[in-house]
Amino acid sequence: MHSVSVEEAKSNFSNILNKVETGEEFVITRYAIPVARISAIKRELKQVPSKASLRATLPFSETPSVELIRQMRDGEY
Repeated sequence: MHSVSVEEAKSNFSNILNKVETGEEFVITRYAIPVARISAIKRELKQVPSKASLRATLPFSETPSVELIRQMRDGEY
């Protein structure tokens, strides 16, 4: 945990936030007395559905994707 004065925190706030995002904590002091703590907010990661379940919901195409891309490129689609 790092300790910085109010003045240091004001002049280096962006740098402090960048370090906080990486997991570091800072204590801000006024006249050498701790007055605040800055730490990262723990975010919960959302569960992403698997690609296989997404693919299962898509309709099957008889035309290979390479051919579809060529048709779109050439304006034949």
